[in-house]
Amino acid sequence: MMKKTAITKIRVFIIGLILLCLGQGHAWAAGPPAPTNLSGTFYTLYGKVTLSWTASPGADYYIIHRAAQSNRYDSIIASHVTATTYDDTSADPGVAYYYQVEAVGGGFIGGISNYGNGASASTPPVENVLASQGALFNKVNISFDKRPEVSYYHLFRFFSHEEFLSLFPNRYAHEAVAYSRVSVIDTCTNNGTCQSRGLTDTTGTPGTHYFYAVVGYSGNSFGLSSDAVEGWAKVFATTAGVTATQGSHYGEAAITWAANPDAVSYDLYRSAVSGTQGSPITSNVTATTYDDTTVVAGTHYFYTVIAKNGAASAPASNQAEGWGAALAAVINVNATQGTLFGSSKISFTYNPSASGYDIYRSTTADSQGSAIGTVCGGNTVACQMYNDTTVSGATHYFYTVVAKNSSGGTSPPSSQVEGWGKVFAATVGVTATQGTAYGKSTVSWTTNTDAVNYDLYRSTTSGAQGSIVATNLATTSYDDTTVVGSTHYFYTVVA
Repeated sequence: MMKKTAITKIRVFIIGLILLCLGQGHAWAAGPPAPTNLSGTFYTLYGKVTLSWTASPGADYYIIHRAAQSNRYDSIIASHVTATTYDDTSADPGVAYYYQVEAVGGGFIGGISNYGNGASASTPPVENVLASQGALFNKVNISFDKRPEVSYYHLFRFFSHEEFLSLFPNRYAHEAVAYSRVSVIDTCTNNGTCQSRGLTDTTGTPGTHYFYAVVGYSGNSFGLSSDAVEGWAKVFATTAGVTATQGSHYGEAAITWAANPDAVSYDLYRSAVSGTQGSPITSNVTATTYDDTTVVAGTHYFYTVIAKNGAASAPASNQAEGWGAALAAVINVNATQGTLFGSSKISFTYNPSASGYDIYRSTTADSQGSAIGTVCGGNTVACQMYNDTTVSGATHYFYTVVAKNSSGGTSPPSSQVEGWGKVFAATVGVTATQGTAYGKSTVSWTTNTDAVNYDLYRSTTSGAQGSIVATNLATTSYDDTTVVGSTHYFYTVVA
């Protein structure tokens, strides 16, 4: 770099040469005043710095000076500039310079302006930017031309083109980025992820239209922004027409919905609280119906359907309330009370929703007790009664009937009924002759109203029933002619 004294000598020589060529006399006479309002573009143009200034009265042309720092005259980069603008195309990209403009008029050198700053962009603006428009679920892809001098790219998003212009004036992004007025949506490296996928916005709201701009970086320096282009993600429509049966199906709720044209399958969620999505009860359903057989009869549930495909999931559908029907309690339950020997017969009214019944018995009122048997579910007499042959004497029992269906649902217990078996009373009035008849003993007894016939037992020992001597006796007396002499016998009658 030249020293200041050398630069000054060159400057004087050049100015003198200019005056000599013009054939003018007094070179050191007063020239036009200094140009004012000198300004230069600052990182807003690639490959040049554009200077502009206010014309100096009486100026025929201008001399342009450029320096790497203020208060220096590094070089004259142009002379005989007649306009009030100048494009410095020799500026190194990304380097800031200090400029001055000197007026020349009437053969005299006039005033020189104050310094003006200028710098060209370090990297070229990104060109041919395209954003997908409703073609992809939940994302927008941005493609653009890649340049070898760019190291990596940043993607920025705006709500409108006007916002882009206000934050990136003249495509100058540095100030807005430096002060975090905008956020980087995505980054890719040249010859890396940029080549394979470009840039992608996965954070926007599907269906909302945005404007995207791309800025290239070379090392720590950045270039101008691309123009903003419009793009938006495809909306995955919410599944519509969700309904659920409400107490019309025993042991289940049937959920249906309208086909979603963007869906490959569906996930179904269930909650016991309205407005809450709850937990998934099934996933990857390819049909548009589902039977929830895990319901608790009578409990109300709230169902939500979420459509999905390989790329995205739709918003949750509106909820549908549904519940399974409870089997009605069995009615008109009756039990015989001491009318049948050794059993109690339970009967009830047919339940058309039942596939069968369980019979419960307890020896304590208001206690369901234990299951003692099952009954079929058809509309026949045999399927509407149960004969408990395990009763003990005149013990009183309490019976409950519970209906069930093929889905595993059960009804509430029926009302309890009391029943018991009939006791067969012992035959009374048994007598036997004692030595009053020769070669026999006549046994007689009182008629037993429950008896059809009688069996007669004999023993030679008191308190022992002994052996049977006659069976199926239809009368209430019998002559035992097998006695021996005066042997004493003990007779028992079993009705």
